[in-house]
Amino acid sequence: QNDEFKPVFSNLPDSYKLLIFDRLGKLVFSSTNPSQGWNGKIKRQEPKEDVFMWKIVYQYKNNKPVEKAGQVKLIVK
Repeated sequence: QNDEFKPVFSNLPDSYKLLIFDRLGKLVFSSTNPSQGWNGKIKRQEPKEDVFMWKIVYQYKNNKPVEKAGQVKLIVK
């Protein structure tokens, strides 16, 4: 069971941003704190099952920024 969606880093990056979008492309969550994950809530409303798009941009000192994206299916029990 995962209560939050967030990446796992072996070493914390120097800069970081996590963005979560709904299926219409609307930003529903963002964070610049690698230890803060998304709990599925949108504007404090209880989570609803759906598919969301995520994008993560992070950078380690003296390296190029890394950008990754994908989808996550939110399942509510």
